[in-house]
Amino acid sequence: MFTPVESALGAILLQQASTALLFNNGCVLGASGQLRGILTGPTFKTSAFIAGMALSVFVTKTIFPTLIPHYDVPQQDWNDSLWIVGLGTLTGYGTKSCNGCTSGHMLCGVSRLSARSLIATLTFMVVAYVTHQYVVPSSSTKFSSSNCPAGVDCYAPVYPNSDLVVNLVLAITASIVSLHLIPSIVFRVANKSELAGLASRLLVGFTFGFGLLVSGFADPVKVLSFFSVSFGPLDITAWDPSLGFVGLFAIVPNIIWWNFATAEPPNSAPECKGPPKYNRRYELPTTSLSSITLRFMIGAVLFGVSWGASGSCPGPAILRTLVQPWWGVLWMEGFLMGSLIPF
Repeated sequence: MFTPVESALGAILLQQASTALLFNNGCVLGASGQLRGILTGPTFKTSAFIAGMALSVFVTKTIFPTLIPHYDVPQQDWNDSLWIVGLGTLTGYGTKSCNGCTSGHMLCGVSRLSARSLIATLTFMVVAYVTHQYVVPSSSTKFSSSNCPAGVDCYAPVYPNSDLVVNLVLAITASIVSLHLIPSIVFRVANKSELAGLASRLLVGFTFGFGLLVSGFADPVKVLSFFSVSFGPLDITAWDPSLGFVGLFAIVPNIIWWNFATAEPPNSAPECKGPPKYNRRYELPTTSLSSITLRFMIGAVLFGVSWGASGSCPGPAILRTLVQPWWGVLWMEGFLMGSLIPF
């Protein structure tokens, strides 16, 4: 179902989370990097971010249980198990090879006007569409029927009741205020930028996870419905445009704020006027086109295959693991194996 209100509100949370991590901690919000870090070498930084995402699941399940996706229950047999492990492996290797996923490249890299991230984003989105439509076409009918009631076009907007909107706005406002206020209080009281930085990462993880759940982007059915547009002949009855609100309410504001509205543009150029609040310097990936190698492109393609086949990228996969541990054990095992492939 096309949920413009929830998708817009969730995208605002994603925008706030990515902005806070950039200007507070000096790094981009890359979910695949955070996940790879917690699996291969946990640190306080990655642990704080993942703990924040776990907290978002608990809070959402307690206050807004209807926003928790209804995931398909995998069969505990070899076919389903190997499929899930394989998808995790493709995601792990793909995101390692292309240095990012939908959050690092699409949400943050495109916002930084990185040509490298733009190429990666276009690549894995096109491959995801082709995979969903032509490689695993049998899933299209299944996902569209799960996402939309019978006889209702998926692109038709569905609006929440006023009570839910009011409660969401209050919760989102509290989240954003806490995201910006609490690390500052911690810094003033403890006078330690490291502790304030950890508080920032914890709240960024919470805001990011909450944004994924509110928007519906944590639901693989909803994500795959975005790719359910048929061009031969044109058919959009199964198309859910909700994912497009990431661009409208998260990426566009980030582009304006990060590159034009701030006096201290967060980039690697020497004219950057000052460090982030709780770090000595910005730790940002390169934006050079020379870093686009064959391995980089293969990684983007493999990640696109996995995303188009399952609807799960690293951020939503973390949330699904917390809700559905059996699926998570298998997917994370594959992600770790893919991340450890040495070439």
